[in-house]
Amino acid sequence: SKDDVTTDIVSLTSANVDFTANLTLSFSQTSQNVDVITLKKGFNIEMTLEGQSQPNGLVFELGDPENYGIKAGEAQTIEFKNDQEIRKGETLRIPVHFKRIQNFPEGQGIYQPGHFKLQTNVIANGTATTPGVPAGNIQVNLITDTEVPDITLQSVTGIVDPKIDINVDPITVEGIPDFLKDDVNLDLENPYIKLKLENGSPADVNLKARMTWTKDGVFNEGFQIGTNINENTDQTITLSGNATSEYYLSRIAMNNLPAGAKNIVLGDNLYNLIRNIPDEIKLTDVEAKALQHDTEVILGNDGANYEVNTIYELNAPLQFGNELNIVYKDTINDWGGDLEDITIKKAIVEMDALNGIPLNFELNAQAIDRNGNVYPNVTVNPVKNTIAPGLKLTGENGGTATESPIQLEIVCESGDMKDLDGLIVNFTANMEGVNQNATLNKGMTLKLSNIRIRIKDGVTVDLN
Repeated sequence: SKDDVTTDIVSLTSANVDFTANLTLSFSQTSQNVDVITLKKGFNIEMTLEGQSQPNGLVFELGDPENYGIKAGEAQTIEFKNDQEIRKGETLRIPVHFKRIQNFPEGQGIYQPGHFKLQTNVIANGTATTPGVPAGNIQVNLITDTEVPDITLQSVTGIVDPKIDINVDPITVEGIPDFLKDDVNLDLENPYIKLKLENGSPADVNLKARMTWTKDGVFNEGFQIGTNINENTDQTITLSGNATSEYYLSRIAMNNLPAGAKNIVLGDNLYNLIRNIPDEIKLTDVEAKALQHDTEVILGNDGANYEVNTIYELNAPLQFGNELNIVYKDTINDWGGDLEDITIKKAIVEMDALNGIPLNFELNAQAIDRNGNVYPNVTVNPVKNTIAPGLKLTGENGGTATESPIQLEIVCESGDMKDLDGLIVNFTANMEGVNQNATLNKGMTLKLSNIRIRIKDGVTVDLN
């Protein structure tokens, strides 16, 4: 028996061991005065696990191969190669090197957490003689026993339930393009989160967690990923023992995944996470449970805590659906030096929009003074404010962009606009009538050029 086995092991199927036990034989007499008995060549001793119902529960080698061997076809039976004497008061010892124990009967092996027990039956068969004793009715008791030192369990195969620590760092969403930092509703075609999980335990593990996020200081409790233990669905996250598993959590099914990677489709859950671009994404309430099937465990790490490390990253290809809404603000200013000597009550601002982005844009604006404040009592009315999408673009470096003329009317409701310094322009993007297979990249731009203002009396000022 062994009472300090790691409690990570729930039950045993087999155990690799390394210990030498001495099978001992001695005798006692109840009638004639016997000084020695001889166990004849061919004498055999069978060792089995008590209650054994399957063969070969004990795998062993013999430490004295000149005198003892394993009987052909009977892997658990020791056979004498030569006669062996046992003298009165002495013991014959046969060294047996145990290598493996398997097919444990009920009540043996790990019979309760931390406790190991092995119980054997020893059955002797063969011929024994009593040299020097007259023939007659002689009764001799042959006594078998086993001297077992401390057992070393090298590794075991069975059901394990190790303690697992989950290490999770949040994703901080940084490097967002300017046009996605304002008022957005990203209807992305198929954003995904790449999740790598390094399982340091020997067991296969099912994992579940909540994916939460924070936006402008507001926490969202998010949604669950993974399923409960013993569930096996297309949403199950299973981590192979002592390995790294890779999962792609996506809005719709993905193709052409890396070898060995698996895809979990989250649908609108992922859409709700991405559409307003959170500041931070985090896995919380993480639970891991070892699967209840045979696992080989190398021992010597008694009571250890194993780790599962998570590495995850957000990937959001800018390929949009119909519900896209992006509002981007920018400022066109420093007009004051050009307009300081001109009295303005009404003016028309014209510009050319060169759009290399496969999105529709609508441009609206507010007038600002020389302090950068919105000009009171001044309105900006759109005359022509629709920017057609760059539908002919191909590749990262672009192709043929679309040019749209823009015209805005600036009206002062009282007095004049002597401090007019520029415009705050608002670009609202949508996908109406646009090819949804197009994906935004860094080579796509929207440029305003040839900016000019026409005021009363036909004065035109170049504001570029």
